[in-house]
Formats: sequence, structure tokens, C-alpha cells
Amino acid sequence: KGARARAAYRRAYKHNVVGLVARALAPGLKYDPNGFVDQGRFEASGIFDHFDKYLGDDLLQGDLNGIPLAMSELEVSYSVPGDSSECPVFHGLFMRFEASRRLKHRTVVIPKSTKDLIGPLLVRLLKVRNTKRRKMPVALEVPDFAKLFECSSTDQVESRKILTPRMMEKILELQKILNAPLALSFTPGGVYAAIWFSRRLFEPRMGSALISFTDLKKMADLLGLPAQVVQRF
Repeated sequence: KGARARAAYRRAYKHNVVGLVARALAPGLKYDPNGFVDQGRFEASGIFDHFDKYLGDDLLQGDLNGIPLAMSELEVSYSVPGDSSECPVFHGLFMRFEASRRLKHRTVVIPKSTKDLIGPLLVRLLKVRNTKRRKMPVALEVPDFAKLFECSSTDQVESRKILTPRMMEKILELQKILNAPLALSFTPGGVYAAIWFSRRLFEPRMGSALISFTDLKKMADLLGLPAQVVQRF
């Protein structure tokens, strides 16, 4: 009984609360509590591709003030060979959006704290992958940015056109606002963002208010990210 009641409450919360808030904040987006960004788009970002478990929910998709957007929560992991344990790859919100500027190469920005989030094994695998794909490190001109982020690209010239001091300062600001590690990937197929969170964003909290002001602000901040990046492209 208890499990069924919790499941029913969760379904009602998703449709009646999360869905209502999403429509209020972004009328152009459709909410699917059971949907998620497809695996092909996650791989296309180039942020991570070494994983064997891919789960998600809470898909928001459509037009966000003129910007095509798809975003959802994801839980991605990697099974360690010869071990029954799983290595976390990503747990948080993943989004893809489009920008008017067309790119020919891929430039990836990841937080240095990724090493703590995914573990040393995957860090080594990612370095090998970057070398095979000819993704080379990019020197960063803003010292505060270089302390917190690493950047690699398949083209140094294009990466510098993207990562201007203005863009780097905006990424720093966004990570501070979100209070969470933020990775970005600029590709010919769109711009991708991965934001790590330690808890699920769109799940009900038993015994508390339906949705808190903090949760509302977090959702508004996340929905504001695409425009903030596109404006500095």
C-alpha cells in the first residue's frame, strides 16, 4: 500500500506540479515525465561517451523563446570490467540547444572537478579518447576560468572565437548561479550543457511543500542558461 501510494503521489506531482510550473516558465516547451534526451544526442556532445547504462526522465522539449531546446535529467554510469561495481559518469541535467552561429568543429569545456565526479578510471579513458580524436588542449586567457575549467578542441582557431573572455566570464557566472559543476560542448550539431546535481530536481519531497522557492528559482536559472550562452556567441 505504502509503495503504491508513493508512486501515485509521484505521478500526480509530476503532472500537476512540475508540468504546471514548466508551462508557466516556458510555454513553448512540452513536458514528458517519462521521456529523456536520447542517447545519440548525449554521445554527440562529445563530453562523455564511455558508458553502458543510460537512464533518464523529465523531458522538456520545444521552443524556448526562439531557441530549440531539449533537456532532461539523466543518470549515466559505466560498469567496471571484472568488478560488480558501477562508476558514475553523469548524474544531473543534460540539455541541447541551437545557436544561429554555425560551427565546423567541436570545442568542449569541462570543470576540473569532473575528476572527483567520475573517478580516476574514466578520467584516464577520456584522455585516451581525446588523443585518438585529435582533440587538443586549448590555452585559456582568463586566469579565474583556467583555474576551474579545462578545454579541448578539434580546431584551435574556432575554439578561440567561441571562448572569448566575455564567454568565459559568462560561463563562470552561470556555474556560480547554478551552484553546480557545468560542462559545455559547442558542436556543428548544436550546443550541449551538462550540469551535475547530487539530487533529483523534479521529484516530490514527502512531508514538505509541493515545490519550494529554491526549486522554482533553480528551474528558472536552468531555463535561462541557453539564452545566456547564445547571446555571447
